Amino acid sequence: MLNSELNMGDHQSAQCPVCRVPSPQLSVIAGWGHWHRCPICTLEFADPMRLPSSPESLFGDAYLGRGTINEVADFRNRIRIRNAIVGEPNLWFWTPAFKLTIEWVKKRLSQGEAVLEIGCGLGLLMHEFRRHGVRVCGVDAAESAVDLNRKDGFQVWHGNADAVPADFGNFRAIVSMFMLHHLVNPLEFLSGVREKWPEAGFVISQYGPTNVDPARSVPPRTLTKWNKLSLGTALTAAGYTVEMLEVPSTGAEARPFTRVQTSKSVQEAVNKITVPRWVFRTNMRIENVILPRILHRLQKEAFVLVAFATPRSEAVPHRGTSGSKSSGA
Repeated sequence: MLNSELNMGDHQSAQCPVCRVPSPQLSVIAGWGHWHRCPICTLEFADPMRLPSSPESLFGDAYLGRGTINEVADFRNRIRIRNAIVGEPNLWFWTPAFKLTIEWVKKRLSQGEAVLEIGCGLGLLMHEFRRHGVRVCGVDAAESAVDLNRKDGFQVWHGNADAVPADFGNFRAIVSMFMLHHLVNPLEFLSGVREKWPEAGFVISQYGPTNVDPARSVPPRTLTKWNKLSLGTALTAAGYTVEMLEVPSTGAEARPFTRVQTSKSVQEAVNKITVPRWVFRTNMRIENVILPRILHRLQKEAFVLVAFATPRSEAVPHRGTSGSKSSGA
């Protein structure tokens, strides 16, 4: 049960966390409050915009299979999935957004320069960067995820991006994949990245308007729902020039049994060590490589948003209101 203090979203409008304007109610969030939609940037956001505990506690507990976050078993299962496919991390990359991100970063970096992934989670993207010869560091709020990545030889900061020390690295590119919806103050986070690494390009991916799961797309796991306009507006306010892409789905999610459903028995078998990991990897290869080629006609548009952001030298980032920051997971 969430702390009763969270159930305060009962007024008719709330302030958009990007545009700071009153935004009308859109719908009820059971046990939480309301969804609101900004009349300017069209961002959908939860009221209250609050987490039941610190990001370190919330996501740290999630990776240990406990806590209050939605579908908490997802996070624990990801550790087991990671162990099975860490040698082929691209098997997890169910969206072209990952490939686009890697290509953009490689073009931006010179020899010896590094990329920082904020909200690196279990490090599969960092492993893929390493496979491409790109030096990469990470930041994450979940201690168990940080420990796994450090054991694999990555330099990873445990905590929030704003607390990363100056000597941690001089990064020419920043990456953040599917974590902005976890944040209490997303504009403050984006502006903080712009201030801390003023010359770094920033690639950020988010779930698009057609990519909504009823169990996962509600608080505390999801506090904001982004679209092309709202994400572009936030990055522009933070001091970036933005190129925005709406990436379609692979089509595989539209089949009668979704990836999560068809993988469940295989995942459980792998968890119990009753099936060799190569069987699990074969299952992932079918879902993420073969099926998309067959089911491409079932693609959904605007399934994933990818923003390529370049800092504007004359821009002064808009910080927004005060609030806790998070590196997500």
